[in-house]
Amino acid sequence: MLEQNEEEWFSLWCDRIFIDGNLILFNESFKEDPLFNRIYLRKKGVDAQRLANFFEERGISGYFFLPPDKEEGLEEELKAQGLIKVDELRSMKLKSFLGKTKSEFKIVKTDLSNLEDWIKVYYLSFDIPDSWLPEIRRRLRILIENPKVELLLAYGYKGVYGAMALYFTERIIGIYCLGTLKRFRRIGVSSSLINYAYEKSIGKILCLQTLVSEGNESFYIKRGFETLYSKPIYSLKRTKLSQASRS
Repeated sequence: MLEQNEEEWFSLWCDRIFIDGNLILFNESFKEDPLFNRIYLRKKGVDAQRLANFFEERGISGYFFLPPDKEEGLEEELKAQGLIKVDELRSMKLKSFLGKTKSEFKIVKTDLSNLEDWIKVYYLSFDIPDSWLPEIRRRLRILIENPKVELLLAYGYKGVYGAMALYFTERIIGIYCLGTLKRFRRIGVSSSLINYAYEKSIGKILCLQTLVSEGNESFYIKRGFETLYSKPIYSLKRTKLSQASRS
C-alpha cells in the first residue's frame, strides 16, 4: 500500500510508460533527479542497458529502484551488468507523533491565491534549479485540483515558513515535499506540519520516504517514525548521487 501511494504521487509529476513489463517514470525537465526518473525492477532477466538507453536517448539519467518484493538475486544480476548502488530510499511510518509543535504557526491549505508561496518554499528549501520552475508551475496547477492531494503552507508572523504535500490513497497518507525556508529551521515548523498530517491520519497510516544520502532519517525517528524497509537505487553511472531529493 505504501508503494502504491508513492507510485501514484510521483506519477503526477512524471510521464509513465512500460518497457518489458517494467514501469518507468520520467520527466525530461528534471534531469539527473532519481525520484523523477526511475525504473521499477522486481524480476530478474532484465537488460539494464536497454532500459537505461530510454533515458540516455533523452539526455537524462535513469535510476533503477528495487521494491521490497523484488526477486531474490536481482541485485547480484544488476551488479554483474555493471550497475552500482548509488543510494537507498527508506520508507517510514509514523508510530506516534513525538515532535514539538508551536501554536504560533498557522497551517493553511494552498489554492491558486497562495500557490506561489508553496512554490517559493519548495524552490528555496530544496535548492531547485531555475530551469525546473516552469514545469513545477505547470504540474502544480493540475495537482491542486486533484481531490487526493493537499498542498499545505505554514505561516508565521514573518510570512511563509514551510510547506508540505499530502497524498491520500485508501489507507495511506503520504507526506511529500516537506520543507522549511532555511532561516526558519529548527524552530518547529516541520514538526507542526507533520502534526497537522498526524491529526488527519486517524484510521490511516501516515508514511514518508527519505533518501539515505540526505541524512534525514534520524530527524524523522525523533519525531515518532519507524523505518519499515529500504529500496536500493542502482545506476549505470559510476558516481554517487550529488543532488538532494525533491520529494
